Amino acid sequence: MKNGTLAGGSFSFMFIGATALQRCEDCSIWDNDKSKVKEHFISLHWWTLDTVGVLDPVRYYVKEGKPYVRKVICKPIGLANGNNFRYKCDEVDIAVPFRYDTWTKSMLLPVSNTTFSILNIILACFAILFILYFLYYIVGGFIKVLLEIATGTPFSDRNVRRLKMIAMSFLLIPLILFLLNLLIRVVFYKYFTADLKLSTDAWGVFWKPAVLSVIFAALYFAFKQGKKLKDEQDLTV
Repeated sequence: MKNGTLAGGSFSFMFIGATALQRCEDCSIWDNDKSKVKEHFISLHWWTLDTVGVLDPVRYYVKEGKPYVRKVICKPIGLANGNNFRYKCDEVDIAVPFRYDTWTKSMLLPVSNTTFSILNIILACFAILFILYFLYYIVGGFIKVLLEIATGTPFSDRNVRRLKMIAMSFLLIPLILFLLNLLIRVVFYKYFTADLKLSTDAWGVFWKPAVLSVIFAALYFAFKQGKKLKDEQDLTV
């Protein structure tokens, strides 16, 4: 409750989402009679807190509405025996410009309620368009390829175009999303510090469709070659 990670409503699409969270300095989730502060954020799912510390893990917390990271910082203070340095280590609290969802491991950017509502609508529209595109061009296109194979006309111009479209979609869509995620870092650069890192989820979303793209690209070239041989055979006949 102090860190403000109690969910109050959210909608997400791929690497970005609109999140509403509740925070309370001196209560728990069971204290319904105490007022909780509701805050709105843009959540960036592919950016996470780098918790690896020299001695202890880096920890995130909120105090009096201000976010901090607690880490151990060591500084050399001189030479010990031989050529080894002696270090003095202190646990310090550093204020950070971003917020962090400790449940989803996502970076949060504070926004107004109006921005939160608009972003929810935009993300919902993008999600619907993406689903329609995926169902019609990728799933539907592949089903049409199978149907034409079943009817005895596998090497048609339509099948070649469909396989090319599917291969390009599996490659370009994750690449575009990945680049948009990096663009957000440039746009909101003032919120990013060295305490944040790119999540491994970003690479997972990128390389899995890339494998499917290679498979469908191989099918595309095979069907294209088959179409060429079929056309030459038809001309010979």
